[in-house]
Amino acid sequence: MFRHLCSTDKIGVAVELFVDMSKKGNPVTEGVKMNNQTFCTLISGLCTAGQLELAIDLFNKAMANGLIPDVVTYTTIIKGLCEASHEMKAREMIIRMEKEKCPPDDLTFNVMVCGFLRRRNPSKQYNLPLK
Repeated sequence: MFRHLCSTDKIGVAVELFVDMSKKGNPVTEGVKMNNQTFCTLISGLCTAGQLELAIDLFNKAMANGLIPDVVTYTTIIKGLCEASHEMKAREMIIRMEKEKCPPDDLTFNVMVCGFLRRRNPSKQYNLPLK
């Protein structure tokens, strides 16, 4: 359902649904646990819709509520940051991944390198942490 809402420009409805489902004590969604796949789909939809700040805010709130993002979710937000020309924030997100014991994988580094190359400044040193 989230994928459909995100792909049909109904990202606002998807966010509202996610927030409602995440609330404790909601009798309709009691016992429904949000997983990383749903969360990642929503983050991706927000990034694609150009709502990066909302994606980051939702990412932080979900973590504060106990959802532990996996490498795919982190890579999705890093990709959104790179596509919005925020490579240094993306680099900070990689450092955050490592602090959270979620090491970046090859795809994560590929997303970062492509982001740097897209800016056409590959000679600038970004000091990516290496595995």
